[in-house]
This record gives sequence, C-alpha cells and structure tokens, in this order.
Amino acid sequence: MAGSPKEGISRELANRLRFSGLDKEALKELSDIAADVHRAAGLRDSRVFPVGIPVPDGIGIKGNIGIDKIDILKDILRNHNRVGGVHVFPIGIPAPDVLRVTFEIR
Repeated sequence: MAGSPKEGISRELANRLRFSGLDKEALKELSDIAADVHRAAGLRDSRVFPVGIPVPDGIGIKGNIGIDKIDILKDILRNHNRVGGVHVFPIGIPAPDVLRVTFEIR
C-alpha cells in the first residue's frame, strides 16, 4: 500500500535536504510542515532550500500560486506557528495572475 501524498512530499523534501546540516529529527519535522504548506497552498514549480547562516535552522520553500489562492496564505499562517515568514511577489507582465511565494519554516 502506498503512503499518503503528504508522506510522499515530506519524504521527497527530506531527501532533497539530507545534506543541509539539519539534524534528522528537525529535518523530519520541518519537512512534514513544509509538505502541509505545499499541499495547502497548491504550490507549483516549487523548490526547497536550507535557511540559516552560518548553521541552517530551518527550511524555505518557494513556488508559484494563482492569485485566486491568496486567501489561503492567512490560513497557513494561522495553522502553522513554525512558518516564520511569507514573502509574496507578483510575477507581473509575463503572468499577471501568478504570485511567487516563499515560506520560511523554523
């Protein structure tokens, strides 16, 4: 029996960040939260990366969402206290109805 989509995303994120310098427990916890955020926001073209200098203490996830999903960001911030910041940038002329969103999870 295959795992849930959340487990698949979480495992993929943890795999991408396995050399990030985060300890395994923190990486698992942050990857689970990032998977929830990824699913809730419906991120497309997403990337994940370690956050923190000189020692990583979190992860970032960046992707695109449709402008119609902007209200979902409030729910994500309300439901996930480990999401420390959300940056929203309108892509503009090439895609006026698409926003580039970056979440910091610590």
